[in-house]
Amino acid sequence: MKLIYSTFEKHQEALQMAKQLLENKVIACANINHAHTSVYEWQGKVCEGREVAVWFKTTDALCEQAQQRIKDLHPYECPCIFVVDVESVTKKFDKWMQDQVGIDSDNRV
Repeated sequence: MKLIYSTFEKHQEALQMAKQLLENKVIACANINHAHTSVYEWQGKVCEGREVAVWFKTTDALCEQAQQRIKDLHPYECPCIFVVDVESVTKKFDKWMQDQVGIDSDNRV
């Protein structure tokens, strides 16, 4: 299992991305967090703004495809996208994830 983290300016953008990735069957689900304050430097200027963080849950086999879809669809010029390897996941949840993205018992898409 992999977790892909990304941020969006608006909740609606995050929700649209999650729905698109679900429709594309490259994630099993997404958790969209409440808005938070982000502080960062962009083009030499310190910026502060509200963002929504999202955790996309996917399989090892589909992680690269999911990341690419996020890159392709993301409204930011330089989106934050990073992957966390999940060391352990319950068998029941892992099976549910595999079923959601259409991977059969032989781990084939």
